[in-house]
Parts: sequence; structure tokens; C-alpha cells
Amino acid sequence: MTKVFAETCASCHGPKLEGGLAPSMLDDVWAAGNGDDATMAGVIKDGRLANGMPAFGAVLSGQDIRGLVIYIREERAKHQRESATVAAPAADAVVPSEKHAFKLETVVTGVDAPWGLAFLPDGRLLITEKGGTLRITAADGTLAPEPVQGVPAVVSKGQGGLLDVAVHPDYANTGWIYLSYSDPGEGDSAMTAVLRAKLRGNTLEEVKTLFEAPAATYRTGGAHFGSRFVFDGKGHVFFSIGERGQQTDAQDLTRPNGKIHRINEDGTVPTDNPFVKQAGAIPSIWSYGHRNPQGLAQHPETGALYDAE
Repeated sequence: MTKVFAETCASCHGPKLEGGLAPSMLDDVWAAGNGDDATMAGVIKDGRLANGMPAFGAVLSGQDIRGLVIYIREERAKHQRESATVAAPAADAVVPSEKHAFKLETVVTGVDAPWGLAFLPDGRLLITEKGGTLRITAADGTLAPEPVQGVPAVVSKGQGGLLDVAVHPDYANTGWIYLSYSDPGEGDSAMTAVLRAKLRGNTLEEVKTLFEAPAATYRTGGAHFGSRFVFDGKGHVFFSIGERGQQTDAQDLTRPNGKIHRINEDGTVPTDNPFVKQAGAIPSIWSYGHRNPQGLAQHPETGALYDAE
């Protein structure tokens, strides 16, 4: 069951059930029922898409679901036996770890659910708040009292909202800022979209949508929007979109979700993208079969692209 849990549950609930994008499974706070076996099995099977929990009934057998419930019970009991209270290190204390020594330093306070960070050349810090606001912090850590104006409306539920922010590598000459966000669709549907704009004063101007999926591909629920940016230094932007809780969509090239995309910096599609000539495929797709890529980085020497899901 360790492998099944790692493949289906750990990316949201944490590899040790400690929580992350989804709640911890080690405490006694339950989003459904009182944590009894039957309710837990039902949630695994049928999901709770409104809360970002996909259904696994189509990919897990009844025996697997029962095994997961038992595994969660056993891991909870183990945690309760082994857990101990550990004091947080002092603000100026150096903390050793296996690979590095580090210390905690508070850069800014007063932000709500910060999701993406990007530094401007003058030392100011742009921060996206998942609820739909873009904030600016001065180089000394002072948070501007008012959010940036001109940010698009977002669907802020589950894992959706205002997502990543990135600054163009040649910002001093271009002035472009890139944002990804959960774009509202018909009804309660949404899909990740991308725009770029210029920051003038405290307002986004020259706003241009660079990627917006076909309306028919938008999905309901609050699960798995991605999303991160990477500039490759060759005039391209990579960005990621989660599969929106629909595992089979990740394999479907006619749908944008569950993919990493590559576009030119102005939003046009590179002519050498791998599926640009395939009938019906969304031409910006660079790779597919992803669950929820929320981390994206490029190797500085080889150019290899890495994503964390």
C-alpha cells in the first residue's frame, strides 16, 4: 500500500500524511464524516472535487481502497506513538541538516496565502495571493498597503486562484510581468490561463492574454491547476497546468490540462513545438501525462526541464 499511497495520495496529503495541498491525515479533523472507515473509503472512491479531492474509483479496485484505509489507520497510529513536540528554532539560530545549515528569516508579514514570488531588478518583491491579489514588497520588506490594480478575476477555490508570477529576464528593457491564474468559465468551471502586463505605479497596464484554453475544455472542481513559469533564454516561456482532477485528460492532446506548454514570449506558438502539426492537438503542448506540476525549473547547463508534481 505504500506505493499506492505514494502514487495517488502523497502529492496532496504529504508522503507521511502530514498534509500539504490537502489536509493532514494525522489529526482528528475531517472534512467528511468523523473519519470512520466507510466515509474514508467513500471519499477515496468518489472524491470531493469541490475541495480539490479527485475520485479514484475508476483507477483503484475495492481491495486497493480498503488497503489504503488500513494503511492510513496504521500510519496514524505510528505517528501518535512516535510524535514529539519540537520547539521552533530562534530567529537568529543556525539549524544544521543533513545537507545544509540554514536559519529562518522573516522577509515580509501580512500576506494571505502567498503562492508565487518574483523579484524586480530594483529589489522589490512581487507576491501573488491565492485569493486573487498581487502585492508588492519594498526592498526593505515593507508590504505596500494596497494590492496592485488591474489583476484579472480568478476562481479562488480548492487549489485555484492567482497562481504564479514571473518577471521577464530582460525586464529592464521589456517591463513585462507574467501571471498564471484560474480563469472563470461557464457555470463554476475554470482552467489555468496566462497573461502578461506592465506594472506602472500600482496598476497593471497593457494586459494581454497569452494563453486561454477553448471554453469547452474548462473543468469544474477545485483540483490541480498547476502552475509555474520558466523562461528558457531563447525567447520561449514554459508553463504548467494540472490535470484538474481528471486523470485521463492528461493523456488527451485535445485538452490543455495535465500538460506543460511552451509559447513564445508574446504568446504565439513556436513552429517547432512537438504537436504543432498534429490535427486536433493544442499546439502549445510541450509534454503531457502530468498530474499537477507546481514546480518547474530548467537545468542551467543542459537545458533539461524538471517539474515537481
